[in-house]
Amino acid sequence: MSMANQLPANDLEEVTRDVSRVYVQAMYSVAAIVAKRDARNQEKTDAAPPIVPLEITGLSTIEFTELLFEHKERLRHSFSGTVVEEVISNEFE
Repeated sequence: MSMANQLPANDLEEVTRDVSRVYVQAMYSVAAIVAKRDARNQEKTDAAPPIVPLEITGLSTIEFTELLFEHKERLRHSFSGTVVEEVISNEFE
């Protein structure tokens, strides 16, 4: 028996309304995503960095080190310096 059949009609209507709101908000949020801009407000043409583990494991050590260095300051907002330099590099190896 589905959960929808177990809910009273009023509760089912409220759940449906809330899920619909979340869905619409998500659609508007996705629609608001725009390309990064450079200093002249032009779209950046750089390729997106690898972000999924399979893409990262395909990098050479040099490529990974360059990527890590490029994003070091942003990573330091979430991790301490030793984590960025030692732990993340060790995990990559």
